[in-house]
Amino acid sequence: MQTSMDNPDDEPKDEVGRPGLQFDALGDDRREIYDRMPMNPLIDTAAALRRMPAHWLTAACHVASIDVGPAQKNRKARSAALFSVLFTARRLEEIVAGLPPRSRRALCIVLESGGCVALIALTQEFGEMDGDGWLWDDRLPTSVLGELRSRALLHVGRLQVEQDGGLPDLQVPIAVVPHDLRPSLCMLLNVFVEEALVNLESPPAVDDLNVALNGAQRYFDQPDHSLGLTYEQVVAFLRTCVVEGFSPSTCWQHLDLLFEFAAHNLHEIRTIDDLCGFHLSELATEFADQRQVRRWLLAQRRALIETVDRLYGFLREQGLASADTHEEVTCAARMLLSGKRRLKLIRRPVPLGGEAVFMYDDENAAGQRTYTINHRRIAVVWWSEFDQDWDALLMRCDAVVDGHRKAEIARELMNADAAVCELLLACADEDEPEFVAQWFRDDPVLFAAAW
Repeated sequence: MQTSMDNPDDEPKDEVGRPGLQFDALGDDRREIYDRMPMNPLIDTAAALRRMPAHWLTAACHVASIDVGPAQKNRKARSAALFSVLFTARRLEEIVAGLPPRSRRALCIVLESGGCVALIALTQEFGEMDGDGWLWDDRLPTSVLGELRSRALLHVGRLQVEQDGGLPDLQVPIAVVPHDLRPSLCMLLNVFVEEALVNLESPPAVDDLNVALNGAQRYFDQPDHSLGLTYEQVVAFLRTCVVEGFSPSTCWQHLDLLFEFAAHNLHEIRTIDDLCGFHLSELATEFADQRQVRRWLLAQRRALIETVDRLYGFLREQGLASADTHEEVTCAARMLLSGKRRLKLIRRPVPLGGEAVFMYDDENAAGQRTYTINHRRIAVVWWSEFDQDWDALLMRCDAVVDGHRKAEIARELMNADAAVCELLLACADEDEPEFVAQWFRDDPVLFAAAW
């Protein structure tokens, strides 16, 4: 059977006969993968043309009025022809004159910044490249940045930026004008930047504070759980990190991880005063390892703990954290960091029964319900001792300590959504069945909480 993919002529078309817009997303995905490739911020034009996809190179030749015929049938010939045009003053002037005003403004911004900027600095002002697709020789991009890229004046890639504190290097998306094109473009656009013309010895530095502030802004633009802190408070803390000589982008990564940890444990941590010493221990060990492909090094864990300790010192000075919470976090950080070869972990105290495990929006109940260790213990007993038979469990409650309360919890779970018991069992420890069997027989139900 022949499909539309076998015959391109059968593809859905838009009103002007081009491939349907449903295929644009596939092209955008392919372009975004390409844009993740590393790139030297001092790349020259020859190297930039070598790394351009063949479709883009052909499109740039079309825009530059280069006849892509038999004489330019291979990539090397097309690259040479385009290179010649870009370094011919009159032809380069024609290419720049053909740019829309907003694209010229974006090019000026890159040149004024030394020829290399963080990509987000452009996309925030001029928009993303969604819809530009991948096959530019078939359909030229229409975004502001796409106009520049289809003329081989601007190139996008990733710059590896080393971080303090032993964290993995940042991979910052950057937009670059080839360094050997910068002087000519500066003259054409009346841009005078000393670094763009003279200082080509080292790549332009990425503003570490701006990277941190942009990351924080993106975080607070979305629904979040940030321990009750505001964007302004986080920015004030990041600025103190700069004054104290710490990398703000590294500190923001630590805060981002802390906020994610709090959201993951929302049943326990809702405000800055809910963070306990064992929380800090779990953040720097189990949770950190879950959020990174490679295991964190000891130096990375230490830096994370120090940032959280520094944050709580700042919050205490601002009157945002209580003295008791600040003291607990400081003591916990000191204990964790006291080990020379490993962190001295802080264990949670043994639960009493009333500690929350998770919150669940039960469609069959009124609003959100909180399920505790007591619920988890009853679920484990139901699964391990009574073969998931609620009636048998309820009958046994008549002969155990505090059986009427255990029966109440069992009836609550029996009438709850089936997913509740599955979640409770998923949260149980491997050695819990033996313990809870004894608890079910001999111990009363406690509603107090140790954490």
